[in-house]
Amino acid sequence: MPASVKTVLAANTRYGWPFQGRVEYTAQITLDISDFSSTWVDSDGFVKPGTPVRENGSPISAASQYVYGVIAEPVRIGYDGTSYGNTDAILDAATDIQVAVVTHGQVVKGIVEDNIGRALNDNEVKAFAASGSHLLLLDYALNT
Repeated sequence: MPASVKTVLAANTRYGWPFQGRVEYTAQITLDISDFSSTWVDSDGFVKPGTPVRENGSPISAASQYVYGVIAEPVRIGYDGTSYGNTDAILDAATDIQVAVVTHGQVVKGIVEDNIGRALNDNEVKAFAASGSHLLLLDYALNT
């Protein structure tokens, strides 16, 4: 269990559960926090649920990579010893942290995109379909 999980959020800023159906295997990996940016980390320093990561703990950055796991819950990673947040300086100074990721299951693209606040790019979408990934990216509209 991570040391700091975000459970209370301001009104209308809840994160959605990025999975459909059964969540199978999980793994514990060390996130390379210096590779993260405000794309993946909210203003309080929590990594956003649905963030796809490589086995080395970095976010997806190329089509030749595959998604090893998806972060299921917001976990604070942006802390430099004095302040919390998502600036490059804070994330570069932060100590790498171990988190649990879901490695097998179905991931809902619409919820991931809502959580991270942008559309997944081509490299990220291809990384879900790449050999080595055991996560299926479901691409359908959400009922709102």
